[in-house]
Amino acid sequence: MGKKCMTISGGFDSGCLPFLFEERVNEYDFIFFNYNQLYLVKEKEKAQFLADHFHKELIVIEMNLVHDQERRNFLFLSKLKELKYSEVIMGNRGLLPLFDQYKDSNFVSLKLFSSLLHLDVKLPVVGWTKKRVLSFLKEKKYLDFYNCYLNNSDMSECDCPNCKELQILKRKGFL
Repeated sequence: MGKKCMTISGGFDSGCLPFLFEERVNEYDFIFFNYNQLYLVKEKEKAQFLADHFHKELIVIEMNLVHDQERRNFLFLSKLKELKYSEVIMGNRGLLPLFDQYKDSNFVSLKLFSSLLHLDVKLPVVGWTKKRVLSFLKEKKYLDFYNCYLNNSDMSECDCPNCKELQILKRKGFL
């Protein structure tokens, strides 16, 4: 039996994972991927906050990728396999590749790829709505994450990095 981990990004979806597996949280390493993402500092800070909440070490894996690189989850899983993990819990919510801009943040793609790697990948929040994620975390009295989930709204005026970036892109006519 190999090692077990949860990928913790500092966002809401992965924030559900330790609470869902709270009774067994000590069996899992908390993994954070530094892949040159735009909000690295804020994401890492919130992931560390979550790890501290559960009295866990946050293991940071450095990967030299391009921010928002397609299929980065496949690269993450490959790295975890290389590091001898056999069970991985991820916070991806998407079900089908059709609606996945990254091509690998959905149930179908992740399960297929993980089977090729002989990895047991669990995706416990697949199919959850944002509302369900937020309701679950509110019940746990835990809502300290790097984004607010308001960033899908055209009228969002939140100060989180995602909302600010969205506002800038809209002002410049990119969206």
